Amino acid sequence: MEQGINAIENESEESFYEEINKDKFPYVVDENKTYNFEIKIKKLHLAENYKQYYDSYEDAKKDGRPHAGVIRGNWEVNFDIKGSELIDMSKSYKFNKSIDLNINDKNSKIEIEELKVSPIYMTINCKYYGIDKENIDSLELKILDQENKELPSYGIGYDVDKGEIQFRYKNTSSKYEELTLIPYMVDDEGNTEILFEDDAIKLDINN
Repeated sequence: MEQGINAIENESEESFYEEINKDKFPYVVDENKTYNFEIKIKKLHLAENYKQYYDSYEDAKKDGRPHAGVIRGNWEVNFDIKGSELIDMSKSYKFNKSIDLNINDKNSKIEIEELKVSPIYMTINCKYYGIDKENIDSLELKILDQENKELPSYGIGYDVDKGEIQFRYKNTSSKYEELTLIPYMVDDEGNTEILFEDDAIKLDINN
């Protein structure tokens, strides 16, 4: 059994991931504890970023793309981090900004409430209004940093009853000055269907 950042992989007849409880690391950090990180890499999957040149994966396939490959090896990185250091490196920002959208001729809104940045993740907590269950499942948020680099998405969490949504990303920088938030809708295959570029907003970060 191996524990990842936010899931435990159980090796059985059918391997699956079990989400870690929200009252445990990495969601809760004990300042008096030292955390050991062991990263094992056996395969590196390299793939061309087809979204830079094509509107969808199907369009890329028609041209025989994207090109991809695998590098096999046995690499390991092992290091310790104190909980107090993780807390010191984590920051939270409150915002009172909103994104107004027109989805299926219906006025909708996403309110940006809080941005949290840790050495591992970035999360954005939002409220949403006027978006039904079918469309909220298709709504995603692209984030670009001040150098126009996109942060890799790491999942989305919903609470439909409360109208809350949390966007999660991998932290790729030690310093952010400005973030651009661009909402978009995806189809059933995960391809971008509608990109709301004109509705994008910027968040000023002072860290």
